[in-house]
Amino acid sequence: MKPTKPVPGRVHLTDAAARKLPGPAQGRSEIVHWDATLEGFGLRVYATGRRIWIVGCRVERRQRWVTLGTIAELKAAEARKKAGEIRAKAKLGHDERAEIEKRKAEVRKPAPETFGSVVDRYLHFAERKQKPSSYRETARYLLRRARPLHDRPFAEVHRTMIAGLRSKIVQASGSIAANRFCSALSAFYNWALGEGLAETNPVAGLRREREIPRERVLSHEELRAIWACTGGASHFGKIVRLLMLTGGRPGEVAGMTWPELDLDRSEWLIPGERVKNGRQHLVPLSTLALEVLADVPRVRDRDLLFGEGKGPFSGWSKAKRQLDKRLEDM
Repeated sequence: MKPTKPVPGRVHLTDAAARKLPGPAQGRSEIVHWDATLEGFGLRVYATGRRIWIVGCRVERRQRWVTLGTIAELKAAEARKKAGEIRAKAKLGHDERAEIEKRKAEVRKPAPETFGSVVDRYLHFAERKQKPSSYRETARYLLRRARPLHDRPFAEVHRTMIAGLRSKIVQASGSIAANRFCSALSAFYNWALGEGLAETNPVAGLRREREIPRERVLSHEELRAIWACTGGASHFGKIVRLLMLTGGRPGEVAGMTWPELDLDRSEWLIPGERVKNGRQHLVPLSTLALEVLADVPRVRDRDLLFGEGKGPFSGWSKAKRQLDKRLEDM
């Protein structure tokens, strides 16, 4: 706002003068007292009692006004020095008012969306679209494996970062884990493209690691040793024994429910939503498998055989380490 016309006569603005100079006449909202020695330097006094230092200058024929601060924030000498600097820069074409507006606009600008926040949005979508087992894998790769990217602005995550993260996964967990990570990330970016959140898919064209199929099978001696180390009441031990007896996948056995079992007919019917190919699968149960199942206690209001709470068994890594230790001690 352009200051009102100065009162007749000018004073040398000091701290004492700034406190004593009169406010505006009745009916006016403000008055400006101009300094006697520094052109454009003034004290604006409001009817409310507020008093601020100001400076005016011309930048390329445009009149500009800059607020320096209140008399409580700046001493008169400090305000005078800042006013002189602003006027000197204005003669060289520097527009301090424009710089202030630019900084304010930057502060008001919303913070860029992070990679992690976009992942959270995608997982809400994926949970509705994917099978539970597929969703768990997607969430694991995007929440845990991609964790180093979460705090970065989403738009700044590029192919080099992803390639570096993939290389670390290869070293830590192997080529299969790295490829699954890239697949989950590629699906995530395809969704982001469809939502208008991304311009490209940085995973597209990224080299995938060669996967070597597993050919080795456990010997009879190894199977006997594992059987001997998985007795007792632990859920993990029972899961391992059922894996050996049924040929099921770890996720299928860990997520086994009582309604899927027909113990009288010695059958286990896995529903399509829990099978990789999406088709229900009937598994015959041997006498040994029935004996393992007979030793699993039923828990009221819980269909799942293994694990605690609402979900299936978890804690694979810790249980596997304990099993390895028992096998070493045999």
